[in-house]
Amino acid sequence: ETPVDGEANCGTATSSTIVGNFLAEAHVYRSDTVLDLRKALSDAAGIAHLSQISDLTGKVLADHLSIEAAGLQMHSEVTATPISEVVIASGSADCEVWIWDAEAGACLDRLRAHEEPVLCTKFSPQGRMLASSAADSTAKIWSVEDRSCLAVLCGHADWINSVAFAPDERSVATSSMDCSVKVWDTETQACTATLQGRVSPLFSVDFSPDGRSVIAAGAPTAMGAQIFDVRSGQTVRALEGGGETGHQDNVLCASFGPDGLLALTGCQDKTAKLWDLGSGTCMRTLEGHSDTVTSASFSPDGKKAVTGSHDRSVRLWEVATAECT
Repeated sequence: ETPVDGEANCGTATSSTIVGNFLAEAHVYRSDTVLDLRKALSDAAGIAHLSQISDLTGKVLADHLSIEAAGLQMHSEVTATPISEVVIASGSADCEVWIWDAEAGACLDRLRAHEEPVLCTKFSPQGRMLASSAADSTAKIWSVEDRSCLAVLCGHADWINSVAFAPDERSVATSSMDCSVKVWDTETQACTATLQGRVSPLFSVDFSPDGRSVIAAGAPTAMGAQIFDVRSGQTVRALEGGGETGHQDNVLCASFGPDGLLALTGCQDKTAKLWDLGSGTCMRTLEGHSDTVTSASFSPDGKKAVTGSHDRSVRLWEVATAECT
């Protein structure tokens, strides 16, 4: 296969945070992904972690896209900012959010975040903000830089089980035991949409890659997941439980694939399922856990899926074959 420019040259990443405004030059192929480019630039620059890559207009290039699909040509210039601190956030029944050094495993900070147990924490796509949600029926948005509270989101009538940022970070969605999803403006703190399920609690929420839709676990029935159009509030697609291929118990988590064409769900029936969102049908069932699957997500390039379970294990799967690796 021929490199992008025929001479093994590819995107030159530039960043104003690097002395001389030059970061590195990497060599990739047209069929390689943006994630491959990010890794190559990281290696070339000798920097352990880089933020998502953007073109010179500021448009973030999704990791799963091929170099060609991302619109990168010979000697393309892109930007990527070094990440100086890689952290993990956790929430607990002690009502606190803890910030951890992901490499050293040390606790860096403790936030007295809520009045009831913290049920979910989620970083924004660019890592500038952190959201938390809790059994006190509130969600909060925090500054990652100085740990200050930027917003308190009030409006749900019951526990907020999950929180998710839109790709552009301008909105955040929350799902609740009150059977609704709410969408909030991160700047004004105003609720811009309420997406009503039926009679089942909504256990998780995730934005589509284009930010136009959200997927909620627990709708339209407890054994399914439902995709809502954020602007209209209408149902785009229902992933129905039951039958030969659907889930057989409560669905607790649901997420979009990075291309927006697939979804992943986890369930109390001990399985996770991959769904074709074009048809709403189950493509593959991931079997291997011995207890409830409580979390399920795709890798940035969409080639792998990861699931966590009450059986105290995390499993990594090949999306194409449903094999546990």
